[in-house]
Amino acid sequence: MRIAFLDRMPWDYRVDTPEVRPLGGSQSALCHLARALARAGHAVRVVTMTSAPGPVAGVDCRSLSEGYALFAGMDAAIVLNDPDPDVARGLRAAMAGRGLVVLWTQHDVDQPAMAAFADAGVRALWDRVVFVSDWQRRAYRRSFGACPADIVIGNAMAPAFETLFAESEDVLAAKAGPPLLVYASALFRGLDVLLDAFPLIRARLPQARLLVHSSLGIYQVAAAADAHQALYARARAMAGVDYRGAVAQPALAQALKGALCFAYPSTFPETFCTAALEAMAAGALAVVGDLGALAETTRGLAELVPVAEDYAGRFAERVVDGLADREALGERLGRQRRLLAASASWAVRARAWEHFIERARA
Repeated sequence: MRIAFLDRMPWDYRVDTPEVRPLGGSQSALCHLARALARAGHAVRVVTMTSAPGPVAGVDCRSLSEGYALFAGMDAAIVLNDPDPDVARGLRAAMAGRGLVVLWTQHDVDQPAMAAFADAGVRALWDRVVFVSDWQRRAYRRSFGACPADIVIGNAMAPAFETLFAESEDVLAAKAGPPLLVYASALFRGLDVLLDAFPLIRARLPQARLLVHSSLGIYQVAAAADAHQALYARARAMAGVDYRGAVAQPALAQALKGALCFAYPSTFPETFCTAALEAMAAGALAVVGDLGALAETTRGLAELVPVAEDYAGRFAERVVDGLADREALGERLGRQRRLLAASASWAVRARAWEHFIERARA
């Protein structure tokens, strides 16, 4: 099949960008899915605001400045997070009505980018809508009513996480030494709560350390323009905390291989949580807030903490309790890693997308 992706976000990236610098979750997912579909033998084109168009890993990376003619002859055009009716109409014209026009949204209903989707006429312009969780789909149905024929296809772990461990490798052997906690998500999704909780964790686990990989670099915001310096300074000043900012996915995978716990007291209702999925694939115990699609994403493998009164205190207690029995924890994390290795790769997701497009075109 001939499959094209479109992202009008004004970010300069190609499908190899997640390997070399931080990139947002939706865009990273697009990159990984495009490459997986290309490896499966499809002709794949990705259209973004890249300043360096050209072939990358079997994917034709092109610049949106070339216009909608790039979508002529495609079997499917998949638009990321952008229900703008002019986009749907432009693609239909370029494809002469012979290909699918698909909206792939990873946003919640309250995000400004999705405002146009409240209009039934706009929703009708899309042949299909792909959500990343049932939680998200239910929210859209409650807020907007009937959607075009929709489907849920979740995200997956970055390829860097797939090969972290050999099949028979002991997960805990890579996590020797003082317990290492990692926060690796957007800073406004619970880092402040974690910094409240961490001294409570250290009171019971004095050797515990916290590694923070978080900044607006994933959204291509320069450090000088990042308005959250006070939060970073607070992290740097805390005993046991190592603040390092956002990094490319291979470096993040190596950091998480040594982490015993993914500490994520979420305060943001996410439609999916790739960060939690990747941390679990790296053999970390996920202790997360029970908010949004986190329960669905973590598939019964995580410790879920209700977001309620004394959130930081209860979160700290769950982390300490979860790390108490190291032998049982090792068995648990080994099973967790094997399950996700078999079921949460982009190759698996690419097959789901293949079947979805084939059925929709039938």
